[in-house]
Amino acid sequence: MRTLRNLALFLISLIGYQNLQACGGWEDYDTYFRLFNPGYMLPDNQFGPITYSDEPWSNINSWFTFEAQHEDNITCWKKHFPVSFSSKSIQDFIYTIEVEQLEAAREGHGNSSNQVLNWVKKNDPETLTYLLFARSCENHCNIEPYYYWEEKEEKDVPSMNQLIETGTKQYKQCTNAFLKQRYGFQLVKLMRYAGQYDQCLNFWKQELQTSKNKNLIWYWTLDHIAGVQLLLGNQTEGWKNFITVFQNCPSKRYSSYYSIKIDSDEAWNNLYNACETTGQKETMHFIRGSHLGSIALSDVKAIYELNPKSAYLPALISREINKMESILLQNDPDDNAYYQLYYNQNVINEEIMTYAEDFRQFLSQAITDTKINKPDFWKISAAYLSFLTQKPDNSYALLGTLSNNLSAGFTNQISILKNVLLLTNKNKNALARQNELKEIWNVEVKDFAYFFFQHPSNKLPFPLASGKRMYNLRTQLDTKSLEALVDLTENHTQLTWFANYMLEDHFLPKANSQEQAYNLDYLNEMLGTSYLADEETEKAIEAFSRLSESFKAQNEDFYLDYNPFNSVMNDRDRSSLNAKPYSKLKFAKTLHTIEQVVDAGNPTAMDLFLLGNAFYNSTYFGFAWDAKAYYHSGSYYTGVFDCYMARSYYTEAAQVAEDREMQAKCYYMAAKANQNLYYTDKVSGKEYYWIQPDNQDSIAAKGNRAEFEILQNNYQGTEFYNDLIEECKYFDFYIN
Repeated sequence: MRTLRNLALFLISLIGYQNLQACGGWEDYDTYFRLFNPGYMLPDNQFGPITYSDEPWSNINSWFTFEAQHEDNITCWKKHFPVSFSSKSIQDFIYTIEVEQLEAAREGHGNSSNQVLNWVKKNDPETLTYLLFARSCENHCNIEPYYYWEEKEEKDVPSMNQLIETGTKQYKQCTNAFLKQRYGFQLVKLMRYAGQYDQCLNFWKQELQTSKNKNLIWYWTLDHIAGVQLLLGNQTEGWKNFITVFQNCPSKRYSSYYSIKIDSDEAWNNLYNACETTGQKETMHFIRGSHLGSIALSDVKAIYELNPKSAYLPALISREINKMESILLQNDPDDNAYYQLYYNQNVINEEIMTYAEDFRQFLSQAITDTKINKPDFWKISAAYLSFLTQKPDNSYALLGTLSNNLSAGFTNQISILKNVLLLTNKNKNALARQNELKEIWNVEVKDFAYFFFQHPSNKLPFPLASGKRMYNLRTQLDTKSLEALVDLTENHTQLTWFANYMLEDHFLPKANSQEQAYNLDYLNEMLGTSYLADEETEKAIEAFSRLSESFKAQNEDFYLDYNPFNSVMNDRDRSSLNAKPYSKLKFAKTLHTIEQVVDAGNPTAMDLFLLGNAFYNSTYFGFAWDAKAYYHSGSYYTGVFDCYMARSYYTEAAQVAEDREMQAKCYYMAAKANQNLYYTDKVSGKEYYWIQPDNQDSIAAKGNRAEFEILQNNYQGTEFYNDLIEECKYFDFYIN
């Protein structure tokens, strides 16, 4: 019992346990590897909504659909009519046609495109009378949701009571058993929402409860009766009736499931003792075992003792296994209990491992007892738990006892299990396992395989074991990784099958070794771009020069939209630029040539200005940011965003220039770079849209308006100065 209590505490802390409450907060979760697939193990399972998932409420909500209720009701109406109508015609007749049209039809007026209405008007006026009554009830019983700021619409109880009186008369006069039962349903619903609880229960007991025709409408009515009993404080009877609804009426499972809120041992025992059938007791354990935060093994065992062939057992077992793997197979190595035990012999969660072993032993004993239904389900489940508890010999032994005629779902689940058993097989070395996976590979295990093989003992070459993928490199270039990827692609025949698979799946655009030439071009283009970002222009030239002509002709990333050596006054206004493709190779070569001139020691102002443009425009702020990056975020700085070199070259150009117009232009460009330095220094890696902008005085006080001061003091009267006042609101604000 102590282990169970500890496990309960652990699960409560993990998923925000609400102790069998029908309403509550969201179930927190961590991303994990889901290798036990309930879709394979429980095909067409009527209790599928309780299977454990990252978003449990969305699962249960699949029981709560008006469409499902409509479909069941339409089926009943189809059987009622002596002639055949389409489901669409019946649906429109019951739910869509306006009340005015129904009233006109009752009076013998009007024509309709609806076949059901036309037939009923001539042959079944009693149905029209009922449907008009039902529509009147909807106005009072179909409660519209409202927001907290809206005024809640008060019930019109006098009108509801009048409608109850009218409906009671029509109920007594009705001779059609189908319609009479529906009148009863509408009256129970009206009495409930009018607050006439005693009248509602008396009407149910006297008129409806003992009906031999326990069909859809009878259970819909019982659903309301159970709600009334709860409102009157008779929890045991109300819950028992909700259990009956849950057992027999799929379209009302949502309301019945969440209406059973057992919060004490006393309430549980009272209800359990009141149950009249084994099936009701099974349902109690099923509902408790499937609630958020539950520890279901005790309920699974209880259901097994009541009925080893219960349809509830596979659903609960599947849910519980998914819960266990959600804890044991988390996607962080430090939190993954399986990973830590396998590689480090470190038991980081003894409670859940003990619970998993207890569950495995229960399944094994049930298999031995041979009382169960669908033994293959139990054997596959036990084999998977043997994998989770790192008893692979047990897994293989169980798989060897399966029948020959397995469903497609079972076959898929077995394939997944065999894959994970092979990739975790300690009797084979890592390289052998990586090669043997080819023969049985199931793509559904690839994420777990990537995660599991990241451990150094598996000898995956860098960067395959880094956890990165191509989108990571496209978002943030990494020269070391790209250099390694080029080398791996050139020598891919020396890799294991799994390493090749990982290389192609994670990093190469063409997942086919025959496309090696394209893949190398793709990687070399990225590598050249990364060298540009690292200011390694010679290496960038080498990488770009290796690209094939066919690749350069079709790859858009290789070309910039504008010449990066040009300049603009406003970074967002590119109207002055000539939109003409400019290759990264040309950019690298031109940049390298100018850098050589500067390094030689006698650069002109234009040389320095062009370098300033190249360095500025290829930052996050410039129109050629894609010369050194592939991703441009709107919420944080990406790629190259340090404008220090650009400012330095602009300042040096201004000092070398002899022409005052050129000097003014250089200082202004330096001012743009300096302003960007203020913001990048201020943010320091944070998402910049959360940073409150400082006022202009603060920017100036920190020295990031130094060039504005130079322009104001020394360049008034120049043509550029006058244009600047018109074009740059920052400068206009500064001087005024």
